[in-house]
Amino acid sequence: MAWNHFRKGKLAGALGLWVGDVGSEVQVAGPTGQLYQSGTALTATAAEINTLDLSVVGGAVKIKKIPVTRVAKTAEQDTGWALPTKAIVLDVLLDVITKEETGTTKTVTVGTLSGDADGYLNAASVADAGLVRGKATITGNNESYFASTTRGALLATLVAGTDADGDVGTYYEFPDTTMGGKKISYSLGSADFKELVANIIVVYIEVA
Repeated sequence: MAWNHFRKGKLAGALGLWVGDVGSEVQVAGPTGQLYQSGTALTATAAEINTLDLSVVGGAVKIKKIPVTRVAKTAEQDTGWALPTKAIVLDVLLDVITKEETGTTKTVTVGTLSGDADGYLNAASVADAGLVRGKATITGNNESYFASTTRGALLATLVAGTDADGDVGTYYEFPDTTMGGKKISYSLGSADFKELVANIIVVYIEVA
């Protein structure tokens, strides 16, 4: 062991402090008080670690990764994970690891259970691998205009334009503050998915 004496109720050691079975000890503290996690020294300061404490900073930006499970149905699926009660949802994306090739309609929709089933992503394509973010589609010959969007109504508003000169429509994005406490849900575009491997990525602020 690394300790060598008790002094006024304190365990002291010249080399630090280890725990575990003999021969497989793991260091938890260094001789100067530096902490270790699973044998790796923590280099962050106490002040930096405290920025993760909601009671200290009042809120923290977090990212939640939720797996998409292939099911032979298009009905809304409960992911089992709920947003914190005081959540500000900044963005929702799909991380498509393996693209869908077989499904008739290669899309995934994301929202909240018993809330807004397509509020975050509305029929986002999973036909290609990579990060998928909801966005507006711009088209037109006479005029470039906002035609549609795969970003749900909880995170964006779109008023479609037309191909007439000057009628571009409007599109703007915003965070969602209305779905705190609700579970994230998703639905597949068709019931014949075979290859898709993907995760839902929720970027949010949790407010203390």
